[in-house]
Amino acid sequence: MKYIRTKEGLFEVEDEILAPNGEDEPSELWFKVVGKAELINSIRVINQADKIEELCDEAVFFDNDNVPHYKSKEGELWYLGASLFSTSLRFGIWTSKGLKYVAKMDSEGKLVLI
Repeated sequence: MKYIRTKEGLFEVEDEILAPNGEDEPSELWFKVVGKAELINSIRVINQADKIEELCDEAVFFDNDNVPHYKSKEGELWYLGASLFSTSLRFGIWTSKGLKYVAKMDSEGKLVLI
């Protein structure tokens, strides 16, 4: 699977469409994403990856007292200390309105978009 990040959030890519602009202009890449009717222009895409966690800024989990613990990306060490609380694990991206949760861990241990 492929995911893209825009200012609006993270999206799962359903299809990529290469649309020609004209004779002298290069073709333009557009993305059809799951859950959105309109296409997203490649100009609006900040980053793209095959894994959700590669596009996120923070991992957050809540302990037994419902206290949040924030973990910034440090290589592949997202889950260090969070594995005991995988049911409350959330991944977020920083926006102009603060941290926005974009993914969570499902019951099978896989990240899914929310």
